[in-house]
Amino acid sequence: MASTNWVYVRSESQLWTVGFYSPDGEWHPDTDWDSKEEAAKRVHYLNGRSNEKETINAELLEACHYAVSYLDGRHSNGILARARLQQVIRKSKEQSNAS
Repeated sequence: MASTNWVYVRSESQLWTVGFYSPDGEWHPDTDWDSKEEAAKRVHYLNGRSNEKETINAELLEACHYAVSYLDGRHSNGILARARLQQVIRKSKEQSNAS
């Protein structure tokens, strides 16, 4: 398999699932976590990364997948897709302002 970009998604109200999207958009789960922070640590480990900028890029990729899935009709919650994109944009702006 080519380079896999692992991400985490909020799969339930208090559950975060780590996995990756294949090139055809199919979700491949790895593990479930009770907190976003623990899921992020797993993603860091799987991606072999540790810096914040790369985390934001992975989160942006996840948010884009939500948006594309919504636009393709595979995901029924457009509000969730919009919220994820806004969260990543806000986080990215905060990081840029801190630099």
